Amino acid sequence: MGSRRILHQNPHERPAKSERSPAPRCHAATKAARIDFARDYARFRGDFRGAAEDLKSGLRKPRFPIGSFPPGLPYVRSRAP
Repeated sequence: MGSRRILHQNPHERPAKSERSPAPRCHAATKAARIDFARDYARFRGDFRGAAEDLKSGLRKPRFPIGSFPPGLPYVRSRAP
């Protein structure tokens, strides 16, 4: 492909064909390990979202899953005396 053809290409256009496939969600030695990861991650995500909803509804100490980073609580300004 010459420089003239390269310069006339749209940089935002995707190629019609690609030799690359999408990256896997995780790299694992076996298919069973990938399936286990997907199951565990779905459970983790569900538990996190449930705890986030509890926090939104006013529960002050929801149980976030181990290893997660819970969202911070909003800053509450103290009242002036």
